[in-house]
Amino acid sequence: MDGAIAALGTAALGAAFIFDFVAEKTEGTTVEVITTLAYPLGDIFMLAIVVGVIALTGWRPGRTWSLLLAGLAALVIADIAFTLQLTEEALPGGSWVEPVYLISAVCLGASVWQPAEAAEITSPRERRREMIVPSVFAGVMIGLFAMQYFSSTSGLSTVLWAATMTAVVARLGVSDRENRELLEQVRTDALTGLGNRGRLQVDLPPHFAEASEERPIALILLDLNGFKRYNDTFGHPAGDELLRRFGTALLDALGEDGVAFRIGGDEFCVLLTCGRDRFDEVSRAAVGALTATGSGYSVSASWGIVEVPAEESDLAAAMQLADVRMYAQKESRRLARDASPDLPPTTSAVEAEARS
Repeated sequence: MDGAIAALGTAALGAAFIFDFVAEKTEGTTVEVITTLAYPLGDIFMLAIVVGVIALTGWRPGRTWSLLLAGLAALVIADIAFTLQLTEEALPGGSWVEPVYLISAVCLGASVWQPAEAAEITSPRERRREMIVPSVFAGVMIGLFAMQYFSSTSGLSTVLWAATMTAVVARLGVSDRENRELLEQVRTDALTGLGNRGRLQVDLPPHFAEASEERPIALILLDLNGFKRYNDTFGHPAGDELLRRFGTALLDALGEDGVAFRIGGDEFCVLLTCGRDRFDEVSRAAVGALTATGSGYSVSASWGIVEVPAEESDLAAAMQLADVRMYAQKESRRLARDASPDLPPTTSAVEAEARS
């Protein structure tokens, strides 16, 4: 929709300020008129497509599309100037238009030789840019309608109509903000403040699509050990409070190195976006954040990690592999615990427990 709005708005501007003006000044036979109007019409059409594509990039088109836009803009200027010269408008004569065509050709040629650019993942902080398209082009349409109807209607009605459209745009902005706040609540785990399974399903696919050998990511699944016993011993309110502490600790442990999700009662998922050399350090910090010991309880985390794309590139397969590794670690810990006899605590351990 943003691309369509931007393209149609650009076409409307071109039609109002270029095509209609040239059409009014063009004279001659039908073939001559059609030939003369074909240039501005084609220019407007191409320019509208480019602006529509740029709107889809969040107004960060990169070098390729920027050069393409500059080349087509220069082509439009040159074609319009040439057409106005033919219609004997007040423009300087001579061949000064030809260098503008040359600039256009250079920009278009340079755009072809640009290296491929990776698509950027739009962060939540930058999504407010999405309101630029409807707001700007709604304002453009208000101006065009005001220009069109000002002469045939009263000034008061035109001002009121424009004010109404402005209010509609403002209301759309308020609705957009409210919808984003609601969406944020829906995708956030209310207990821990981490992303929930819904956010995981939205956030992970773009990261997997962008992962490469040069910029790998790591997926970690974690499951708490001893949490059920903690709940049974101290009650569910205490269990909820422990999960809140774990959520805060996990966010602090990850920092800018990754994102965390709570995907079940005592199950967590972490996506590491830091460099490969930090995977081990950050993953162990995440495991440590989900560890708590005290009088009568001990809660820890079993975990499984998968490097993407070195080990898996498909999201479902990576989740399954991490799950298998996590439960293999959990089972090995259970077997080791069952094989170890319960030894009486040492005197120092008893004293330490009494002090705590």
